[in-house]
Amino acid sequence: MSWKMVRTMSSHDELLEGYLAHAEAVAHERKDTNFWAFNELADLMRDDPDGAWQIMGELVARASDEETLGYVDAGALEDL
Repeated sequence: MSWKMVRTMSSHDELLEGYLAHAEAVAHERKDTNFWAFNELADLMRDDPDGAWQIMGELVARASDEETLGYVDAGALEDL
């Protein structure tokens, strides 16, 4: 399966935005309404590691601050 194929839940941009919002909420101890993106990225890592790697690069580049970047690095990037 390639990331270029249609995902069941969200588009590439929706996943990026959702995961970044999730990471920011967790990193700053705020309410998280985007946990779905965590689950979807986990599915992508299992089903399409190359596609997940592409997403991870974008998440790292778009992290809004060091705390959010730390969550991305210590979470999904480490798991991949």
